[in-house]
Amino acid sequence: MGGSIIYPFRGSVLCLLFVLTMLLSLGGCGNDDSGGEKHVATDRHGFPVSVKEPVGEMTEKNGMRSMIVKASAYTLRPRETKNYALGVAAWGDKLEPGMKAIAVSRDLIPLGLRHNTEVTIHGLSGTYRVLDKMNKRWTNKIDLFFGDDVALAKKWGKRRVIITWGGRKG
Repeated sequence: MGGSIIYPFRGSVLCLLFVLTMLLSLGGCGNDDSGGEKHVATDRHGFPVSVKEPVGEMTEKNGMRSMIVKASAYTLRPRETKNYALGVAAWGDKLEPGMKAIAVSRDLIPLGLRHNTEVTIHGLSGTYRVLDKMNKRWTNKIDLFFGDDVALAKKWGKRRVIITWGGRKG
């Protein structure tokens, strides 16, 4: 009979544990920005949906810059990189699967997106580093590095995203 005193509270304790578990699991949403930004809608693959605003629009607040850019994907396939230096980026970095890296169009470099700059892409978790430059023909564009996952790169396709980085012009 000693356990009969706790028995009436068992349902309440289980309910409380369930609620706490739900709150803790919801607190870790992968595409929720910590900077007070609104939630970013995602597609069926979990990628951010393309924004509708025009490409090239840039804002600056508290030393952080945000810009809407075109974003495509690239992999380690020889036809997407230099055949003679497979996996070697424009600044000499060795690209390997699993790295969170981007290539930037050359017009973005004077805006502070230089080698090793950390960039957040709204709707994606973590930070990406600028490790590669794109051909001079591109403007207001980034390429996300997908390693050797061609299928995932194709699912990304092309879209417009908002990127944010800190840094000074020059």
